[in-house]
Amino acid sequence: MSEELISRTKKFAIRIRGRSDKDFLSRITIAEEEADETIYWLELLIEAGIVTERKLRLLLQEAKELTAILTSAGKTKKQNMKLQSELKVGSRKSGN
Repeated sequence: MSEELISRTKKFAIRIRGRSDKDFLSRITIAEEEADETIYWLELLIEAGIVTERKLRLLLQEAKELTAILTSAGKTKKQNMKLQSELKVGSRKSGN
C-alpha cells in the first residue's frame, strides 16, 4: 500500500501541467481525483490498523487541503474559460 501511495503522490504532481486551458483543466481534474484517492488509501491504512491515525494525521490533512486546492483551481479555471468564451462571442457580435 505504501508504494501505491508514493506512486499516486508523484503522479498527481506531474499531471497538473497543461499546454492549453482545456488540457490544464483536464489535468487538474485528474490530479484532484488522484488526491482524493490518496485520502481513501490513507483512511484505509488507518481502518485496517496498519498505521495509527496519529501517525497519518498530518498527511491526511495535507491530502484533504490539496484536494480542496485542486477543486478550487478547477472551478476557477472553468469560470475563467466560460468568461473568456463569452467575451469572444461578445466581441464577434460587436464586430471587433
